[in-house]
Amino acid sequence: MKDWKITTTIPTFAVPELQAGIDFYTRLGFETDWSWPDDNPTHAGLYRGECSIMLCKSEPCERADVYFIVDDVSACHAQVMKGRCWEMVSEAAALANREDCPPKQALHPPAEPGDTDYGLRDFSVVDPWGHHMTFGEVMR
Repeated sequence: MKDWKITTTIPTFAVPELQAGIDFYTRLGFETDWSWPDDNPTHAGLYRGECSIMLCKSEPCERADVYFIVDDVSACHAQVMKGRCWEMVSEAAALANREDCPPKQALHPPAEPGDTDYGLRDFSVVDPWGHHMTFGEVMR
């Protein structure tokens, strides 16, 4: 059997309304790369540097938990703070028609990055639909 390797991973986040998802993730510092199909998009690809994520228009039934390794967690945190994504959470979450949206953690700015006992300095963000993202930098 020939050996093979994984060359990239693209996490997919289900969002009840695609444009609201694009708006939220743009505030986190991602840029839109594509959307499909052209006439009534149900999927979108976003990127930041070499990292890609995909949004899928669907009622989120499972929540994602993704850890992103970044080269400068303080700069990442500053970008998130500048985007003020938490200000749009209530309106975006209302599109989900679920009692548990938005999660309380999504309604507030993220805490400052902190050092962990596992060798990373990180902080977390929760989107309007409960997807949990942590951004961390390896401490050297």
